Amino acid sequence: MTGDVRDSDASMTAFCLIAMQESRTQCAAIVNSLPGSIDKAVNYLERRLPRLINPYAVAMTSYALANENKLNKEILYKFASPGVVTQQHS
Repeated sequence: MTGDVRDSDASMTAFCLIAMQESRTQCAAIVNSLPGSIDKAVNYLERRLPRLINPYAVAMTSYALANENKLNKEILYKFASPGVVTQQHS
């Protein structure tokens, strides 16, 4: 899933958050810690997003945060603009 990619912590957290969001209606009554886990992941990603440099991590994080009505459009648009050059980890 993450490979040797810069910002893999954020993309993996976003992936897990999306999975928790998708399972919320089915699992909320059974998994008591689900709402707290979602809140923790959202808080982590909100703090991490301004420092991300990998477009994939920004996209995953933005999608996960948008699902919680916490999308930061300014950062997403910065990475969605043509000609964006980012530093890739080799």
